[in-house]
Order: sequence, then structure tokens, then C-alpha cells
Amino acid sequence: MSELKEKYEEITNRLENAADLKMSREIRESQAYNEGYKQACEDFFKELRRMNSELN
Repeated sequence: MSELKEKYEEITNRLENAADLKMSREIRESQAYNEGYKQACEDFFKELRRMNSELN
């Protein structure tokens, strides 16, 4: 019975590890998206200010 319990624990550990890896990957992807989006907004407003100063 202990051999079966060890197999269950091994499977559980593997599944938990896979979930942790997936979560970490998704967090990194979300952070990269967030940073890219914010940078695009900053670039957009810099360009608007530049264009506005050229018009005035």
C-alpha cells in the first residue's frame, strides 16, 4: 500500500509543480503585456506633445 501512496504523492507533486510553472509563466506574460501597454501609452502621449508643440 505504501508504494501506491508514493505513486499518488508523486503524481500530485508533478501536477502541483506544473500548476506552479503555468502560473509563473502566465504572470510573466501578463506583466510583459502590462509594461508594453504602458510604454505604448507613454510613447503615444510623447508623440502628441511633440506634434502639439510643432503646431504652436
